Amino acid sequence: MVRALLIGAGGLGVPAAWSLAARGGVALSIWDPDRVETSNLHRQILYREADVGRPKALVAQERLQAQFPGLELEVQVDAFGPHAASQLANFDVVLDGTDHFEVKLELHDLCLDAGVPYVFGGVLGTEGQVLGVRPGQSACLRCLFDEAPPPGAAATCAEVGILGPIAGIVAAEQTRVALGLLADHPGGQLWSYDGIRDRARVIPIPRMSDCRGCGARRHLRGVLEAPPTFAEGEEADTLDLSGRSCPTTFIETNKRLQGLPPGARLWVQLTSDESARSVPRSCVAAGHKVLAQRVDGRHHFVLLQRAEGN
Repeated sequence: MVRALLIGAGGLGVPAAWSLAARGGVALSIWDPDRVETSNLHRQILYREADVGRPKALVAQERLQAQFPGLELEVQVDAFGPHAASQLANFDVVLDGTDHFEVKLELHDLCLDAGVPYVFGGVLGTEGQVLGVRPGQSACLRCLFDEAPPPGAAATCAEVGILGPIAGIVAAEQTRVALGLLADHPGGQLWSYDGIRDRARVIPIPRMSDCRGCGARRHLRGVLEAPPTFAEGEEADTLDLSGRSCPTTFIETNKRLQGLPPGARLWVQLTSDESARSVPRSCVAAGHKVLAQRVDGRHHFVLLQRAEGN
């Protein structure tokens, strides 16, 4: 008996759970903190109008066990996160049906660290993608997407919507890839689906040696506990530009520096690798000084000193 963990009981998680339950030989665990909404019903086939307001995980458990009486199934009405990372060792594969890219990256990183195969699934409008990751062997999600796009840089499901049948098609592929990983398939291939043309293609993804997921830059992910300090007794202003990208990061940094007295220090917090490279260079070109650079998890800190004569 293999054990599969499904994170999310929505447009991807529901059909994936049904497919795995129908196959047999798989014990399922489903985590989802959300409740059924009317807008879910066209693509989340386990739910009915009478279920609106009820926890998705509990409704899914009722319907699946009614249809498949011998199914071994447990559910959690909770979001899966770092607090539950130790439980990953109990599973043979994880299927990701979450909505937000930041959450997907976090779950992916936890699976990499635990050595548990992970299956990414994404749907937007009429298109979908699936990637199976075998930790330590295949390319990972960050080999493909180094970091989440900054706010506003990419369309969201709330803006574009999801065509219901597309979610089912993508979930079916997620299930197929998960079963392949359980059968020792190497993973590392991006499946991309165009629902308008009903066309799918498979793209091999190479492992990146400097990947922050599985390569040399693993230290660039994690959760920041507190900003660093420069030295005991030396004060510095702080500027949090997390989630912002170039050129906004330099513009905002230079604006703040110009508002400080000559020689004053400023810690700038960044989450974009590109900004962590370009902001120090641009500040030096503007006459300021770079005193220190540090990394803590996914956060970069740059300590700058305002130009004396500007």
